[in-house]
Amino acid sequence: MELIFVRHGEPEWAIDGITQTDPHLTPRGRAQAERTAQRLASLDALPTEVLVSPALRSQETAAPIVAALESAATTLDGLV
Repeated sequence: MELIFVRHGEPEWAIDGITQTDPHLTPRGRAQAERTAQRLASLDALPTEVLVSPALRSQETAAPIVAALESAATTLDGLV
């Protein structure tokens, strides 16, 4: 078994000077997630399972990955 760990894309930690506790991704973070999805989809052996934290930034990072892999994600609360 091979595990591939993916850190979420760049989050928007502050909006108008206000710290966010569960931020969305920045445009750059969304682009990072797209590039990660493309890279994972190009592997010889595609990942068979995607486990993801319930945090918004993680969910947004996982979305293009599962789309590229034509898969589904399993959200695990304990990953927060």
